[in-house]
Amino acid sequence: MKNLNISKASVTIIVLNTLLIVAVLVAAVYGFTHGRSIKAISNGNINIFLLFSILIVAINSFIVVYDRYSLKRAHNRYSALNNTLSQIEALNNTLRAQRHDFLNQLQVMYSLLEMNEYLEARQYIENVYQDILKVSRYLKTSSPAVNALLQAKMLACEKAQIEVELNVASQLTDLKMQTWELCRVLGNLIDNAIYALKDKSSGRKLVIDIFQDIKHVGFRIGNNGPEIEKGNLERIFLPGFTTKGEQGEGMGLSIVKELIESNGGIVKVESTPSLTIFEVRVPRVML
Repeated sequence: MKNLNISKASVTIIVLNTLLIVAVLVAAVYGFTHGRSIKAISNGNINIFLLFSILIVAINSFIVVYDRYSLKRAHNRYSALNNTLSQIEALNNTLRAQRHDFLNQLQVMYSLLEMNEYLEARQYIENVYQDILKVSRYLKTSSPAVNALLQAKMLACEKAQIEVELNVASQLTDLKMQTWELCRVLGNLIDNAIYALKDKSSGRKLVIDIFQDIKHVGFRIGNNGPEIEKGNLERIFLPGFTTKGEQGEGMGLSIVKELIESNGGIVKVESTPSLTIFEVRVPRVML
């Protein structure tokens, strides 16, 4: 199905409304300049009719603009939820595959022990254990959507040969933000960190910290990629600003800033030649 161009549709309707206003004014001027009148309606009533028509069109234009804003937010929410659902499905498939293989793995380990192949059994158990750890390290928060997002991003880092350090010290149980908004924020910040590391030949590292204090839940996304120029530290949050050339749209960080500030939070960035850190803090729901 073809996607609806929200901006184009709303602009078209506003233009049509403007043309309607112009047409009403032209008709009125034409009628007055040619001495025409409507016998059943006085000149005063004509003026009231014109003003009423213009008011109706103006209200309609306002409603169109507001609906366009609401529709855009709904579309963003749908896209985020759809991505989250895909990530949860991938995590679920991984867990199902582990459960399916678990019996086979037990049989192999039992057979190795029966044959007194203790060293081989130990190595096999260590490999299985590491495989289980890869999944369990994602399942540290109470949000399945965030867990699925972390799994998807860490698998992407693994493919890109990026070492990931994940530290989770919050269950995210009393976060003010909607889950889909949180996933958009984390997703954009992690994607930016991965991109920043793409030209680094070796030693790529990404750090994800999820923490909380009495009043806030916080996230730190750090990478050891190139330093962000001082003049760009404030500009990177502006809509349309990008350092990715033709590959970027310049909307990711502006979306992060908008979502965080709309939930009463703050976002800041620090960059040195050895480390760049984006930090986000969002108020907790105080019970």
